[in-house]
Amino acid sequence: MAWPITQPHRESFIQFLEPNPPTNSHGNLNVNTFSFYSSELKNIKQLVDCIIKVNAGQLQGSDTSSVRYRNTMKNMGLLVNTAGVYTLSSIGQIAIGYLTANSLTAANISLPANKRHTLEIEKLIIDSLIDELIKGNVKGLCNATFNEILYNAQEIYNNIPTSQRATVLSDLDKLYFLQSIDSTGDEAKRYFRLNAANQTAYYRLWLDYSESATFPATAPRGIIDKMVYDYCRPRAKKTIQFDCRYRIEAFLKAYEFCVTKYGDTMPFLNKDFENINQRKKISNMNNTANRNFELATKAAPTVSAKPRHRIISGCPGSGKSLFVETEANALPNSYLVKTTFHQETTYYDFVGTYKPTPLYEKNDDIVNSAGVKFELGKPVINYSFVFGHLIESYLFAIKNPNWNIVLVIDEINRGNVGVIFGDFFQLLDRDNTNGNESKYSILPNADLIEFLNGFDFMQPILTKSKNHIKLPGNLFIWGTMNSADQGVFPIDSAFRRRWEFEYKGYNEACAYGTDVLKYNNANVQWESFRNQINKKLLTDLNIPEDKLIGPYFLTKEEISSPEKVLNKLFLYLWDDVARFQHKELMSYDSFADLKTAWKNGVGKIFTFDIV
Repeated sequence: MAWPITQPHRESFIQFLEPNPPTNSHGNLNVNTFSFYSSELKNIKQLVDCIIKVNAGQLQGSDTSSVRYRNTMKNMGLLVNTAGVYTLSSIGQIAIGYLTANSLTAANISLPANKRHTLEIEKLIIDSLIDELIKGNVKGLCNATFNEILYNAQEIYNNIPTSQRATVLSDLDKLYFLQSIDSTGDEAKRYFRLNAANQTAYYRLWLDYSESATFPATAPRGIIDKMVYDYCRPRAKKTIQFDCRYRIEAFLKAYEFCVTKYGDTMPFLNKDFENINQRKKISNMNNTANRNFELATKAAPTVSAKPRHRIISGCPGSGKSLFVETEANALPNSYLVKTTFHQETTYYDFVGTYKPTPLYEKNDDIVNSAGVKFELGKPVINYSFVFGHLIESYLFAIKNPNWNIVLVIDEINRGNVGVIFGDFFQLLDRDNTNGNESKYSILPNADLIEFLNGFDFMQPILTKSKNHIKLPGNLFIWGTMNSADQGVFPIDSAFRRRWEFEYKGYNEACAYGTDVLKYNNANVQWESFRNQINKKLLTDLNIPEDKLIGPYFLTKEEISSPEKVLNKLFLYLWDDVARFQHKELMSYDSFADLKTAWKNGVGKIFTFDIV
């Protein structure tokens, strides 16, 4: 690639590079290192040689080389100074033990057959340092340099999309590229936000300009041209040697190993390189009991003929919720996820979005209002993707194809379903000729795609579908609703036709209908009592049947409680059902008078006889 830079190429570079990046004391790009690479110990052979020499009592001199080697080893937590004598630290002892056990020397460590050992040695060192950091650096082996390197590695690792990590962490040339451009910390973030085609093209562009035979001897004057010069110079002038690639690979793979090993206790560093504990505030939506979404292994059941989308409607107390839950549990290999819609429910609650989640930085000076030390420490806000019940159900269904996953939505019409389902509305059309999965697919927003790509079992699915998703055939979405409730949202015909509606009537028998309540100083069976009220409401007052008294309006325990009968049943009739027809149903001018007359079941309340 010939210099000067073409205008289209300038426009390409500016999409992920910083126009005025920071420089070091030599006027060159200030690069944030994220490995233990240094000019003194730039490869594993030199590192192993130094470990062996210190173990043998060598490398004690004051010459420049010895001092620089020792400083680099201290940055790795490998040395301690006892009365002027440098010996291997506890981490160094782990390293020499591994070398001895595997007959590794400076002469053979670089052989291709020993590559796995080179990665393992660095992993042992980094793992030990992170363990020390978690424990509060009790041995003083984690110095500021290690913390800075760990922070830089953390930022690079977290900016690599989950779907690309395995590939990038094994691509030595791509790792060298990322190291060469990592100056402000934003370059990798911008680069990985590009689509796959542009990532490939822009990396190639950087490589071509870096290896150009006409690479300038001095920096160009134009801001953008100088920017490209600064970012390409590490490779063009070999200011970062290629040996760096192997140590970067080892460090990032060791970092990934520790992320898996330590989980929520893995150190998370802020911009001041201070360790912030990842103890998150509990969030019901972000913490399911099974974050891996893995259920017990079971044989595949017979495909259910039950509708995938089903809404049970009926009057209050008609047993809708119990019916849905009973039906769901009757499915073979069923697993339930339950939620309830309300007027404030949004798409972001149901599907998911990034939300602030508190982390806590160790700080012994913080106390609560009572003057007691606040054990969690100083709160620091972080942002993480919080998934909703729809995505929770979806992931359970994808991970467990031999299970029937049922998402139960109580009071589905109390939320604005068109807004809550959003683009997932398109997935409600099912194809019964293709395993009942969605007929059509959608391309979710980038945040959700990135979250889903964080699960190994999702990666091949998203790769094959080019990040489009469908609802699987083993995912059922069942809801309940009562259109008579106040403050509900209307459901339009487009939404309705994608659901099977079933009605639970007021006249269905109650399982405990023979239980009695006290009315007018007499015992009356619950089934007889509510049926007589419903007859009066329906035939004499012309009350719509979705406001009548369902068989389970009162629980079995509430039937025998005069206070519950008053405050739950009679108040519902007074306020909601016969609001403008009190005198036709009840013999009182006010509910206060009714309450006085009730006397725990002694009084007569209704204008008609209950027999």
